[in-house]
Amino acid sequence: MRKYEKYNLKKESVGYAFVGLFVVGFLLFFLVPCVYSVYYSFGTIKYSGGYNFKFGGLDNFKRALLIDGSFNRLVASSVGNTVKNVPVICVLSFIIASLIKDSFPGRNIIRVILFLPVIISSGVVASMESGDLLQKNMQLISSQSGSAIGESDMLGFLIEIGLGETVSSYIVYAVTNIFSMVNCSGIQILICLTALQSISPALYEASAIEGATAWENFWKITFPMVMPQLTVCVFYTIINQMLSSSNAAISYIYSTNFKDFELGYGSAMAWIYFIAVSLMLFIMVGGLSKLSSKYYN
Repeated sequence: MRKYEKYNLKKESVGYAFVGLFVVGFLLFFLVPCVYSVYYSFGTIKYSGGYNFKFGGLDNFKRALLIDGSFNRLVASSVGNTVKNVPVICVLSFIIASLIKDSFPGRNIIRVILFLPVIISSGVVASMESGDLLQKNMQLISSQSGSAIGESDMLGFLIEIGLGETVSSYIVYAVTNIFSMVNCSGIQILICLTALQSISPALYEASAIEGATAWENFWKITFPMVMPQLTVCVFYTIINQMLSSSNAAISYIYSTNFKDFELGYGSAMAWIYFIAVSLMLFIMVGGLSKLSSKYYN
């Protein structure tokens, strides 16, 4: 019993040490700026021989929510694009992970190729000219991927077979942006791949003895077992989409703070955007967590 307790204590220590790095980094480098950001959001800062702060109450928040139409439009656009992109990226990641989890010739090479977008989009490589050209080419291919058939033709065909205009439009959107979606799926593929490989083969062997079909195996074994990791995928994808440097709302907030030097107003916009992201995480991840608990209970 003592040996088992020592083993659990060792596992917990590793977990605390891993999380502790983030906690220490947050306390040293992020806590004070966050506090100042909240403070600045309730006033204006002007420079006249030094920085002078003037308290303005909720004026900055009222301006962002009720007056600044550009900010509201950009936030709504970011939320809408994220809601559309997250299901496509997560489902695509799961499908790709399912295809590459089994052993076959060239599997490792394919895994490296699928993970290349993560390396290309990193700060160092993205700043290189070659990486920048590759990203532009990927965007060009993505924008033209539906031109072989034609978006209108594809949409008309899907509507004719009875899928409905809303569903058909979403499918066309996913197909025409498939390269951009793959470009954002590297980490999610790894998460799904790890989840699929952690499922015990004994579960499938037992279901085969009972005569279960592949469809039943997916909904009764595979899907429930990977639900926690799919929740992590959704969580990561929402943050990645909403906080991307290419996000127009993020660029607008950055420009207001560091180009127009409206630090008070920029801080207020940043906290409003933070609340919007938090609400998205709460709704989408909370819904998946409830769905996961139903499967396990």
